[in-house]
Amino acid sequence: TFFQKLLVETTAEVSVKEEFDTSVYFFKAEDNPEDIDISDITTNVLDTMDRVFVLHCEDFYGKYVLKKAHEAGLMGETFVWIVTESITSSPQNLKIYYNETDKNGYYPKYYDGLLGISLYVDTESTNYRTFKEEALVASQG
Repeated sequence: TFFQKLLVETTAEVSVKEEFDTSVYFFKAEDNPEDIDISDITTNVLDTMDRVFVLHCEDFYGKYVLKKAHEAGLMGETFVWIVTESITSSPQNLKIYYNETDKNGYYPKYYDGLLGISLYVDTESTNYRTFKEEALVASQG
């Protein structure tokens, strides 16, 4: 299609002009998500040209990682954040509450522009059923 051709041409042009490095960062999971410390990550990222981030973590950590990234200046017009299905499947867990009696909560302005991905699996397809059957057999021994 036209768009596939355009994507190939655009990607080819970019790869000729610039080299892209990837960085992978991990944070230590804490019992209390508010205790997550990503300051070493945010410091390293601010010293690089990294501008696209994929956040893959449990949904209850997501809101705190995004908050700390915002506080470090890593969310805004010059950054792209892609959140995976573990977060997009429970968007209500990203809400911020004013206090313990607040029943509605709100989504912070710095969430604007987040891109969420969600996988689609056709559980009725032959490929899925075959994969599932083979996985069950393999798991039993």
